[in-house]
Formats: sequence, C-alpha cells, structure tokens
Amino acid sequence: MKDKLINTWILVSFEIRKDSGETIYPFGKNATGMLIYTSSGNFTAQVMQNDRPLFKSGDQMKGSSEEIEASFKGVISYFGHYTFNENENTVLHHVEESLFPNWKGSTMKRFAQLKNNMLELSTEPTTWGGENSIGLLVWKQR
Repeated sequence: MKDKLINTWILVSFEIRKDSGETIYPFGKNATGMLIYTSSGNFTAQVMQNDRPLFKSGDQMKGSSEEIEASFKGVISYFGHYTFNENENTVLHHVEESLFPNWKGSTMKRFAQLKNNMLELSTEPTTWGGENSIGLLVWKQR
C-alpha cells in the first residue's frame, strides 16, 4: 500500500465526526485541498474553505483583523516527512512546519484505506471546536 500512497491527491470531502454523533463540514461541503506524498518520504497537505473572503486591500500583510481571522480559520496547512506502518495501515505525519504553530514538531497518526483510486484518511480523536472529534478526509488521485 505504501507505494500506492506516492501520488498527488485532490480533496473530495472533509468532515468532522463529533463524539456527540453530529457530523459537520467545517470548511463547507465544497472544501478544496491537495495532499502530496513523495517517494523520498516527504509530504505536504493543504485543506481550505473554498469561499474565504478576499482582503479588501489586496495585500496579504494589510488585512483587517476579521479578514486575517477568516483566512486563518479556513485553512489547514502543514508539511514534513511521513512513515507508513503496513501492519496497521497507518501513516505518521511528522510535522516540520504548520500554519497552526502548535503542530510543529508533532507526529499525527492517520488511519489509511485505499479503495478504487480513492484514499480515505481518518484522524485519532482530537479536539475541534472544544469537542472530541475525528476528522475524515477523502482524496482522489490527480
């Protein structure tokens, strides 16, 4: 399965399944994203809300507090190197840098399933919006 991971993947769906049983789409049902796994063991992952508002100034460094908040809250972005555990069908993302600085230096476990050129990654339970949740991301080969 590890060799099949090496690819460019386009996001199909991103949902959060809360402990309460509720399923939410934090970036909307039309979220966009790309995940790349290389043969040398590197990865990069971006997931974005598709309808984030434009900055009025057109200058990334001159956004209002509201524009910057909406931009930040509408993106997950990180990169590093990965390892794959064939016995568990898990991918470990060893984060070297992230938009969310708390993830830098962390290792994130993803449970992986490949089905007909689709990759499903799910997270371990994590806190999202104050509640324990599991993220489920479905990707298709580019």
